[in-house]
Amino acid sequence: STWTAPKMTGLWPKCRLAAARALRGRCLVPQGRPQHVLVDRRVDPTGRRWFSSKEHQRWPQFFLKCGNLAEASYGSASHYELLGLKMQFEVDPSEVDASYKELQRLLHPDRHAQAAEDQKVLAEAHSARLNEAVTVLRSPLRRAQYWMEQHGARILEEDQRIEDAATMMEVMETSEEIDDAETLAEVDAISEQNSAKMRSVESSLAGAFQQEDWAAARQMVERLQMLTRLQERLNDWRPP
Repeated sequence: STWTAPKMTGLWPKCRLAAARALRGRCLVPQGRPQHVLVDRRVDPTGRRWFSSKEHQRWPQFFLKCGNLAEASYGSASHYELLGLKMQFEVDPSEVDASYKELQRLLHPDRHAQAAEDQKVLAEAHSARLNEAVTVLRSPLRRAQYWMEQHGARILEEDQRIEDAATMMEVMETSEEIDDAETLAEVDAISEQNSAKMRSVESSLAGAFQQEDWAAARQMVERLQMLTRLQERLNDWRPP
């Protein structure tokens, strides 16, 4: 079919790099298409875009308007922004998972198996950054720590001593209960109680963050850390 090499003019700034690659013969633009629509004919000779404008609007750190992958440079974009989520401490796990699964699908190696080498590298880099963001947002403890760090508040650093003696005593008692447990039913009961405590702390943290009460938030995060460690022990429990 008839085609013309793309020109550097008329492109969005971030698409100029893609245009430069096109001039080296990697991408071709069918006549009659806008200059910013760059495609790899080895993948799709019909000129179909890699990604839609809708995907660019939702996840601009990953996808360009021209339909190619963006450079792996995220600037100050937060984990929330990367997944297209609202910047708030409390998150809906189903929304996190839905966004993650869709991005996983778009960045999956099989989708880029016949793409240019630079696109494969970018897909792999974006996948790694995506996994990092999701790991933080899925964990109440990591998310709380991340939220405080994003607001310039120090938390869980080596020189910060835990001062919540009541929680420390509570954790010691629960730890002894785990040691004494002999059946899965006993462990499940302890786990249910501990999970309820963690949910309560997470809810209280949302209020503290909204009021920017960092002193109170720090104590809550420290409590959440200890409860999380207990939960990890409970999840790993095996019958004696």
